Amino acid sequence: MRSFDPNIVLELAKEGQRFFILFEMQLDSATYYYNNSDIDLWYSGSKYTSTDFTFGNIEQSGDLGVDTLLLKFNSADGIINALILSEDIMAKTIIISFICVDSSYQIIAAEPLFRGLISNYRIADNQSDIEVKTELVLWRKETLRKCQSSCRWEFKGVECTYSGDITWCDQSYEHCTSLGNTNNFGGFRFLPDIIEQEIWWGRVAK
Repeated sequence: MRSFDPNIVLELAKEGQRFFILFEMQLDSATYYYNNSDIDLWYSGSKYTSTDFTFGNIEQSGDLGVDTLLLKFNSADGIINALILSEDIMAKTIIISFICVDSSYQIIAAEPLFRGLISNYRIADNQSDIEVKTELVLWRKETLRKCQSSCRWEFKGVECTYSGDITWCDQSYEHCTSLGNTNNFGGFRFLPDIIEQEIWWGRVAK
């Protein structure tokens, strides 16, 4: 297990070292960079704007567990709130890095700590919370498209496209044929015919 405890920073600070966190959020419109020091910082050619945020312990297990990180932003300046409200941030990538700076705030060391996808967020009057889960969370999703012989589209919905006078549908291919809409049939009508059949892949049955 790899872990990061904020208390370690306090101990290292006693030796004259200064440590901060870099926060990178990759959205569709652009990639946004922030740090939790009191000034803007530059790293790898990108400007990390100073903003006020905190987080708890970061723990990454060696197994296939889904790890979670909760970031808390002081939204008094409205920057993060405006960003969240301006576009869809769900499932976008977040990268957290741990940095060490010298007395001139030049970054002398950087270590990636956490990478994940935004799974939830909450906006309050003076705080914005962003929950991030590691990318293994994608493996826990159930498929939205299941193999079935009947049509899975909502009747007269976007995928169905039927716009005639009929007001009902039993989702069968036969009924879809009577409506003249088989090009948009959303089922696998051959499935019942192969339930009891042996399927051969890559070779001919002998």
